[in-house]
Amino acid sequence: MTLEAELITLIRQLVSTLAAALPAMASMPTSERETLQRTELKRLAAGSEALLARHQVPLAGHAAHVMTLSCDKVIKDAIRTAPESFSDGRLEHALHRLCLDFIQPT
Repeated sequence: MTLEAELITLIRQLVSTLAAALPAMASMPTSERETLQRTELKRLAAGSEALLARHQVPLAGHAAHVMTLSCDKVIKDAIRTAPESFSDGRLEHALHRLCLDFIQPT
């Protein structure tokens, strides 16, 4: 499987998990909501670090960390301003493009 295909699989898992929890997030205590988001972002970080290392991307750990931080900001913004983006594909596409920007040579 290609790097890009594996990356979209990781992102799709993240978005679908958060999309499933989104309706309940409004009534969750802030600490519980943040724990859920952190847990999913840790999965993304670990998965992307392993994926990048497997595909011999230089500085895989650093790239995975920066990608995860950037994804976190985009996800938090989507929760606040565009929750429908979790189900209509826009968030998945945006995160995929964002992550690819970190690993593709300029």
